[in-house]
Amino acid sequence: MADNSVVAMQIPPSERALRETILDHLKECETKKYRRLKKNKELEEYIALIVSMTTRYANNLMESGVFSSTAWFTAIRETILGAEPD
Repeated sequence: MADNSVVAMQIPPSERALRETILDHLKECETKKYRRLKKNKELEEYIALIVSMTTRYANNLMESGVFSSTAWFTAIRETILGAEPD
């Protein structure tokens, strides 16, 4: 499901869209991590950190000449969804 939301996401994504993508991914694919973060009251801090990392990564890619849509897709895929770089 998180993969589909990336495809339909507006570029550049809003902070809210990134937060929702992270939360969906945690709930669906990393349930133990989600429960641990929520139990320890660290979920919001974790989500904010991943939003920041994703945004920085996308901006760095765009500064290197990567098209905006490709930069955001790559940043989301690698920082949020945990996919290995191509």
